[in-house]
Amino acid sequence: MSFGSSSGGGLDPDALIFAGKYDEALQALNRSSGSDDLRLAGKRCYCLTQIGRHDEAIGMLQKHLSSRRGWSAGWIAKAKVHFDLGQYAQALDCLTDDGTKNLKKGSSRAIMEEARDLRACIGQVRDSGATEHIRGNVQYKAEEFERATKHYLRAVEELPSMEDRSLGEQERERLGALHSNLSACYFKLGHAEVSKSKEMWFLALKHALKCVKLRPGWSKGYTRRDDAIRVLDVSKVDVSAIEESLHKTLRVSETKAGVEEDNKVSGDNAFKRGDFSSAVNFYTKALQSNQVHHPKAKLHSNRSACYAKLGKWVPALEDGQKALQESPRWHKAWMRVACAMEGLGNVLDAYCVYSKALGSCAEGKAELQRSMAALLPLIPVRDTHVSLDCRGSRCLERFQMDANFPRDRTRVFCISDVHIDQHGNIAWFKKLSDENFTNDVVIIAGDVGDTMNALRICLKEFKKRFRRVFFTPGNHDLWIRRDTSDGKMYPDSIAKMGAMHNVCQELGVDMGPAEVAQGIFVVPLFSWYNHTFDERDPTPGGLRYDSFCQWPPSLGGHLEVWKYFLLMNRERVGRDYKGGYKGPGTPYVFSMSHFLPRAELPYPMGVQEMAKAVGCKELDVQIQRIKSDVHVFGHTHMDMDTTMPGTDTRYVQSALDGGGGLYKLYEGHHLTGTRVDTNGFPI
Repeated sequence: MSFGSSSGGGLDPDALIFAGKYDEALQALNRSSGSDDLRLAGKRCYCLTQIGRHDEAIGMLQKHLSSRRGWSAGWIAKAKVHFDLGQYAQALDCLTDDGTKNLKKGSSRAIMEEARDLRACIGQVRDSGATEHIRGNVQYKAEEFERATKHYLRAVEELPSMEDRSLGEQERERLGALHSNLSACYFKLGHAEVSKSKEMWFLALKHALKCVKLRPGWSKGYTRRDDAIRVLDVSKVDVSAIEESLHKTLRVSETKAGVEEDNKVSGDNAFKRGDFSSAVNFYTKALQSNQVHHPKAKLHSNRSACYAKLGKWVPALEDGQKALQESPRWHKAWMRVACAMEGLGNVLDAYCVYSKALGSCAEGKAELQRSMAALLPLIPVRDTHVSLDCRGSRCLERFQMDANFPRDRTRVFCISDVHIDQHGNIAWFKKLSDENFTNDVVIIAGDVGDTMNALRICLKEFKKRFRRVFFTPGNHDLWIRRDTSDGKMYPDSIAKMGAMHNVCQELGVDMGPAEVAQGIFVVPLFSWYNHTFDERDPTPGGLRYDSFCQWPPSLGGHLEVWKYFLLMNRERVGRDYKGGYKGPGTPYVFSMSHFLPRAELPYPMGVQEMAKAVGCKELDVQIQRIKSDVHVFGHTHMDMDTTMPGTDTRYVQSALDGGGGLYKLYEGHHLTGTRVDTNGFPI
């Protein structure tokens, strides 16, 4: 390539292209003779592309290619223009090499290699992300800042402009993030291209200011702005003038929004002075206006907060959900929904909302974590799934619904460790009678499946056959394996347990206590193991069992989980089930847990540190407090029906995965102890 003077007295176009002076290079090329010269046409195309005149470049190339279809370099040039526009399909179509279309057989080896490399590059970029925004992120991480800039600019073009009054909160957030990314790219390019440093840094400042305007509460926009000001000579940069130029196009729309501004500000002032009813009215007027200036998410969020202060939890939830729809990555919207759910008594659901918010929101994580930690001790006493005493308790409703069912028509069965997703155990249900258990009760002492989907399938199969189904979770039920859908759905095992309650409610399965017939009580107990169960060495072991379980930090680590599970039982073990019964016959209490309540119960002795991960002796204190006649447990897959010195309680395990099956505990006014087949007949 020559960098001397051209015959016309000006600089050689190649030298101008090398210097990045594409406008001047294009003028020089246009002055050159030979408008049909394909070599010059290729250079003109390159210059037009660099200065953003893509349509002219494509038109010029198409004109040449219509008469010279075998011009392989022209097809490559056209592919590059389409690639620069993000038109990946058109770009690849230009590079077909089947011998009948664009790249003819006989093209030089260099041309074919260039086409092959370009095809690979286009395919790689196209497949690097589903959107231009994601593709830009990929290029940014690869430090291809110029290419990332093009992706981000195309993503900006796909969204409404800043001054568009219909711009939603979600679009505002996305647009702000894109301008932040563009600012970062131009900042990097300013360091890479010294000759264009000032130009690049001014662009970085411009996009940073747009980000600040779109997302005034986002710290990253201010960081981008300050970075650009720092590298520019701030004494020579009138930042306020740049801001004035940037924002003047928005002033007309802001002026038109004066009424909404007044209503929003009036609502804020009413909220501050505690006049929540008036605040609701002001926010409602702002939302009902034909042209809403303030983000709808913020107005719905503020009105939700007012309803919460007034104790109107249903409209508070509705407004919180609307705020979340408008701005799904805004942590305040998630918090409004969670607050309303807590007010309605759905404390576990509120915990799950906070958990999901942590995975969705880039900001407010500390506030979300504090809110989650504050909810944990409230779940046992205020959640309608768990507490019998809270107002409007679903648990209490389920407790009373069958209190008058005839006890002589009721049988009680138990089973544990179904593990429906292992060892072909699901086939057992094909043998289980659909007709012989319609008046009966089954107690399932945990470990029905490793995933929520398996749990749902298993409990649904039982519910199709039994009148009442009781379930308490085991360790496998609380696993969150990252290679399953649970890993994407539940950030921790408490959140998964909350989802279990919702699944059980949907299916009509019980996780709380109930009087299932006259004087027949079933009391599920939550349980987890602790190392003091190992009487030979009551110290923490070196092994971590159930590492698939994830626990919130506020519980104090996996060694403290057992304390929280006992706390979950506090209200249900505080009731006098037998003393409150005044009906016919002797009352019986059937309690259930997954883990062993007594160290005397057998467990596999040959497994290292197994004793530290099978039981909780403190659980038996709760069992004795409710005067349980039969306690059903699982986990060890070692079937038994036994009593222990100093107590009248029978301890029963019948694990399907251990070779057992259904075990009958009660029939015809009396306690029994009989293994039965899948039709309910004694074995």
